[in-house]
Amino acid sequence: MRAVLLALIAGALAAGCSTGSSGAASAGSSVSTKSDVGARQLARYRGHGIAFDYPAAWGRYRRGGVFTTMTSPIVDLSTQPMVDPCTHVGNRTTCGLPISHMRPGGVVVAWLTLGGFGVLMHRAPGSVQFRVVPGGCRDIGGSEIITAQVTARHHRAFFAAACLRAPGIAANERAFRAMARSAVATT
Repeated sequence: MRAVLLALIAGALAAGCSTGSSGAASAGSSVSTKSDVGARQLARYRGHGIAFDYPAAWGRYRRGGVFTTMTSPIVDLSTQPMVDPCTHVGNRTTCGLPISHMRPGGVVVAWLTLGGFGVLMHRAPGSVQFRVVPGGCRDIGGSEIITAQVTARHHRAFFAAACLRAPGIAANERAFRAMARSAVATT
């Protein structure tokens, strides 16, 4: 899935982005609230210049200290236990996903900023562009990948990619789309 995510990110960057400036990263926090739709429990993530709501049943793992010129990690979310997705050998760090195999009905989401220095998008703030790749994460047992490219205030771009596993793909895809649409820039 890591190779697919990198290809999708590269495609997003090639779709009309230019580098800009980035705000300072801030620590995230989670607060549970009731959703207006179906009284579903939601948690709120706020940090790294973005805030969004996500299902409270999804656990959160905040990556730290791994930044590249192409992407900067924000947070990982999943319906199953997560581990540190990075391996460190000498001065080289390689990161993947915080799980190695999807459980039935599982979800794993990676949120990133596009560009180590932030990215300015040529789309209207508040726009979200989705893409579905059936079978995109079979290497970890998933059924499909869904991505969201979110253009926030000041045309800053954020990227979320989720691997979903059957059963329950439709419901988890709706939850992912609602999460991406709830995203707002905080800086």
